Amino acid sequence: MDKQALRKLYLRKRADLSIDFVKANSQKIAQHLFTLEEFKKADIVHCYASIKENSEVETDLILDFCLNNGKELVMPKVLSKVEMKHVGVSSITGFKENRWGVKEPVDGKSVQADYPDLIVVPMVAGDWQKNRLGYGKGYYDRFLSRTKGLKVGILFDFQLHNVNLPVEDFDVPLDILITENEIIR
Repeated sequence: MDKQALRKLYLRKRADLSIDFVKANSQKIAQHLFTLEEFKKADIVHCYASIKENSEVETDLILDFCLNNGKELVMPKVLSKVEMKHVGVSSITGFKENRWGVKEPVDGKSVQADYPDLIVVPMVAGDWQKNRLGYGKGYYDRFLSRTKGLKVGILFDFQLHNVNLPVEDFDVPLDILITENEIIR
């Protein structure tokens, strides 16, 4: 299967999830993340805001944890079809939904792409080699290719593809994948 067909397959499966499944398993994934030594040691965490309507792993717990536990939080903001900037946020930062329904910081200081210690990465699917199938826009591949931060993908267990995903030269593998059932290093 090519990337587009796999993307459609996994997005369709995710669309069928119950709110209870997403909430309960997102909590398990967040708890796994919080146990990582790399997360505990990270001063600066880059994390996206999940889209509940898309049944993504919910990131609210991660965002709240960072804001309430002395971690500097950085979030992405899309500027154009090819460019994403990274904004330091706090508990008083204002947010607005972009055209895809993603909450983005309205204000806040821009930071360099190589700045975060740990990056929580959105994904449609992953494989056991820690390859990532994203949404197909390339924002994260461009970002991840320029950063030295630890790249952590969060996904539900059923999103782990049982064979290698198709990869291209510009695809950036992750360092760790976390599902509700395991941490894959």
